[in-house]
Amino acid sequence: MYGSKLKLLRIIEIMRETSEQEPLTAVQICSKLRSYGIDAEKKSVYRDLNLLKEAGYEIVLSEDNKKGYYLAEHLLEDWEVKVLIDAVSQMQFVSVGSSKIIVNKLLNTCSMTTKKVLKSCTILDTKRKTGTTAIKRDIEIILHAIKDRKKVKFQYGDLDEHLEYKLRCKGKFYVVNPYALNLKDGKYYLLGNVDKYNDLAFFRVDKVKNLAEEDKASRSAEELFGANADLKIKEFADMSLYNYSGPKIILKLEAEADSITELVDYFGTNMNLIKSGNKLIAELEVLENEGLYYWLLQYAESTRVLAPERVRNNLLEKLQKIRQRYEIKE
Repeated sequence: MYGSKLKLLRIIEIMRETSEQEPLTAVQICSKLRSYGIDAEKKSVYRDLNLLKEAGYEIVLSEDNKKGYYLAEHLLEDWEVKVLIDAVSQMQFVSVGSSKIIVNKLLNTCSMTTKKVLKSCTILDTKRKTGTTAIKRDIEIILHAIKDRKKVKFQYGDLDEHLEYKLRCKGKFYVVNPYALNLKDGKYYLLGNVDKYNDLAFFRVDKVKNLAEEDKASRSAEELFGANADLKIKEFADMSLYNYSGPKIILKLEAEADSITELVDYFGTNMNLIKSGNKLIAELEVLENEGLYYWLLQYAESTRVLAPERVRNNLLEKLQKIRQRYEIKE
């Protein structure tokens, strides 16, 4: 019984490598089974294929019967596998080793030809990979804590001028009520609340050290935000540029007409746009923080803040500081 079950599982693996252009005959399937150390006859392979069809697998006999059988519908379509592989390849926090393991798992959902094509046309971005195996454990702990409604504690730090990790605040432990894991710009952020505040904060997971789940119940998101807390947390994350916290404001911008792509890339489509001559007037909700000012400085040549006045003044002050930094002193 064990042998027949194992054979059936191996046949499923073998059929996942087939496609309409790459069918396999029963004889070829028997040959592949032998590479797994399983001896099988054609009749038993036919029975197993029929059993799999009854179980819902779309195993199809080629129009030319001599060419054999193939799996008509794979778990993922080719373009879906490509998109997922590229996402994993570019995620800075996933180590090179982990990236290769995940990519191979995704490739194993494809036919042999597709697997070869995807391998040849995908470049693994190893230069920007800074993740370690610890981040896998940290993500698991955070997800477990969110599920169990428990607090997490951790130390937090940054790289110094020697590219060595240094803890912030003399190594103090942060205790956080975790609500979400947010992927942005190739990095994962823990989105949560510190008890003494009534707002949300972002913590980059790759900057976290000595993360552990606390045996203390976390503060519920409903206590902070009331009804539809999950939706409000999502709105908060959507409004934050570069994952900085801050108060919500209505930002009014004047922008060049051809800069609409940049506006949508960073702020999404939830904004009011009015054409004014060769300019655009955009009005949108956003969080006021260093991330916002970073964006405004980045696009200072093509945008102008109209309101609030405080944001205009703060931006002008930052521009003045930049100018002073570049002034040549006699």
